[in-house]
Amino acid sequence: MNLYERIDAEWDEFKAKARTKWAKLQDTDWNEIERETKGRWDRFTNKVKAYYNQTTDEIQDAAEGFFDDDTADESHRDAVSSS
Repeated sequence: MNLYERIDAEWDEFKAKARTKWAKLQDTDWNEIERETKGRWDRFTNKVKAYYNQTTDEIQDAAEGFFDDDTADESHRDAVSSS
């Protein structure tokens, strides 16, 4: 599953982490981002660029890190539970 498919599939989790990282985005911004699923990533990155002056690559790297943390947490839990 690529990043965009995972974001769509796990939108609520992504949104919670994104709201923490990019806290300058207002509820009205999120409402606009979420008005429909199609194009949501583009609307999201445009808002982040406007508030934070980050590139799409920087935003994508941060978003991938949200899910990398989950994988690391799962690996840690698996290692702990098997010991």
